Amino acid sequence: MNPSLNRDPVSHLSLWLFPIILTTLILAVFLLDRFFFQSLSFQRQLLVNGEYWRLLSAHIVHLNDNHLYLNLAGLWLIWFFVGDRFKLIEWFVLTIVLALIVSLILVAFNPYLESYVGFSGVLYGLLMAGLLKQFNTYEDIILFILVVLKLFYEQVYGSFSGSTELINGSVIVDAHFYGAIVGVGYILLRGLCMRICTDKKG
Repeated sequence: MNPSLNRDPVSHLSLWLFPIILTTLILAVFLLDRFFFQSLSFQRQLLVNGEYWRLLSAHIVHLNDNHLYLNLAGLWLIWFFVGDRFKLIEWFVLTIVLALIVSLILVAFNPYLESYVGFSGVLYGLLMAGLLKQFNTYEDIILFILVVLKLFYEQVYGSFSGSTELINGSVIVDAHFYGAIVGVGYILLRGLCMRICTDKKG
């Protein structure tokens, strides 16, 4: 558990700005769903035709209430465990990087996927990056193992029973896997860049 998130949240408001801003954005889009869903969701043919904003915007629209609540709950749980691992600006940069790359991978490696919405792929990337940023507690190790096991299960057997019915739509488990891989890659690249910068200063 992240102790810094338990100390006087008022005096550490900046720590909470990331989930507050994202939650507000996602809720606002959901409440205006009838105006935004069709123009923001991942639609392969429209992407191919040049509507590239969908690579990012697809991740902030949701199928229904259950889909929305699950993703928001995931966001706040992730923040509870690893919310202080990066500065605010880096969390936002990481989120944009994850959304963009996960969408591009879906375009490239899932040619039969015509549509996609939801934040879950980004959430897996945020969690993996946050865990691996320090990865120095038993909680980090246990949570990392559980996430890897879940990803392995999904790749072999598909989504958990009842998930499709719960959100009234298909669970794109590949998005979870891609998000996690991008999160790991981000940490590896970040570490390499920091090492290069340190060597140059030395």
